[in-house]
Amino acid sequence: MLSKPYMTGRNITFILNGCLNNDRQCQKELYRQLHGFAMSVCYRYADVEEQCVDLVNKGFLKLLNKLNQIHRNGDTDTMLLLKEQFKLILINICVEHYHKIKGISKDHDNNMSHEQLTGKPIEAIRSLSPINRMVFNLYAIEGYGHMKISKILGISLNDSQFCLMQARNQLREQVMVSKPATT
Repeated sequence: MLSKPYMTGRNITFILNGCLNNDRQCQKELYRQLHGFAMSVCYRYADVEEQCVDLVNKGFLKLLNKLNQIHRNGDTDTMLLLKEQFKLILINICVEHYHKIKGISKDHDNNMSHEQLTGKPIEAIRSLSPINRMVFNLYAIEGYGHMKISKILGISLNDSQFCLMQARNQLREQVMVSKPATT
């Protein structure tokens, strides 16, 4: 239980300075404040929740190691800047993870029924194959262009465009199947 008054989340600069000085309570508080955000980023890329938690933990350790490089001026944008940097770290960790598993799960199929996906867009995205999910997330959600995606993933520009087209078609099919027929 955190008993220090500064650990309420109101003074992010103090927490960041504590993290830089290896204060475990400050690191724990920073993790607590960023955990939900990090899970929402990694959830789109991971196959299972355990994988997502592992990616978040790796990302948090990398964030702590790079914390001294992040400019902190004490204004209200500190948390926003921190989240932007953390998101980039998390995306890179997810891409690295994809490169490690891409040979293992070439023809991934989540086998989720259309009923399970109804009204759950994130679950529909997670049902895509790893490469289609990665390209879709990087393009549609993160706003990366095909040139950057092809460099990050080590695929051709045409492959990036094809994977996005496949992902969109699969998602469109899921939406069409899940819509009730109107008579």
